Amino acid sequence: MNVYTYTEARQNLARLLEQVLAEGEARIRRKDGQVFVIKPAQKQSSSFDVAGLDLDISAAEIVQFVQESRQHYQVGPGADWEEEVETLILAAAQPLNEQEIYQGLAQAQKLLEAGFTEISLLQAWSAAEAGCRLMAQQGGLEIRPMSSGKLVKFLVDSGTISQTDYELLTNVMKLRNALAHGYSVADYDPAIITELINTVTHFLPAQPAR
Repeated sequence: MNVYTYTEARQNLARLLEQVLAEGEARIRRKDGQVFVIKPAQKQSSSFDVAGLDLDISAAEIVQFVQESRQHYQVGPGADWEEEVETLILAAAQPLNEQEIYQGLAQAQKLLEAGFTEISLLQAWSAAEAGCRLMAQQGGLEIRPMSSGKLVKFLVDSGTISQTDYELLTNVMKLRNALAHGYSVADYDPAIITELINTVTHFLPAQPAR
C-alpha cells in the first residue's frame, strides 16, 4: 500500500481518492513521521430504505382495483372514502373496555407530564373516543360503527353530551386528524389534553378504589 507524503497527497489528490475507493484506505505521512489513514465515509442508511418490488401492475390496473373496491363496499357517489374505510375498520374491531380506557387516559397524562404532547394527544383521543362509545352503550343508545366525527355529532344531538363537551371533542379530533395524517400542529395549548382527560373521566363510572 502506498504511503503518501503530505506534498504528494496534495498534488495527487484524485489518485489518492481512487486508491481509497479501490483499497479501502490510503495513508499520508507527515514530516514529523505521524501517519494518517483516510477511509471512505460510511453511507447513512434509513430504516425506510426498503427495496421496491416489481409487481408488474400498470397505473390503469391500480385505478381499476380502487374502483372495484369502492363498488364492493358500496361507497356511493360523493361519499367520503376515508370515512367509509374508517367505518369498515371499526365494524371489524373491538372497542376498549372500561379498564383499558382508564389505562389509556393515565398513559396520556404521563406522556403529557414527560413532555411528549403529540403522542399524549393521540393516546388521549384514543381513550376518549372509546369512552364516548362506552358512555353511549351504557346509556342505552344503539350506535352502529361510525366515524369519530359522526359519533361525536350523534352524542350531542341525542343530548348525551353538552355543547361544550362537543366543541372540546371536535377541536381535539381536528388536532388528532392532523397529527395522524402527518401534519404539524404547533399552534395549540397542551392544556386541551388535560381538559380532554378530565372530561372523559367524568363520562365514565367512578373507577373502583384499589
